[in-house]
Amino acid sequence: MKVLVEGDFCIGDGTCSMVCPEIFAIDGDVAKTSVGAHEDVPPELEGPCREAAELCPVMAIVLMEPGDVRFPDHCGLKRLSC
Repeated sequence: MKVLVEGDFCIGDGTCSMVCPEIFAIDGDVAKTSVGAHEDVPPELEGPCREAAELCPVMAIVLMEPGDVRFPDHCGLKRLSC
């Protein structure tokens, strides 16, 4: 699983960094991830990472599973599972 934060949507609420501090941190007024866009989340952190995504008040956290296709943000779709 890969994770990214949509910086244009993130409001810096900080919930993600409280739930999964190993992956998320607040930098200024937005969340950042400790894993790169092309790196997988360590398996032992997938559960907390999913919880952080579910609790994000603006749904700024995008989880990408193998086989997911990502669309440009301007399409209004964050992901589509194949």
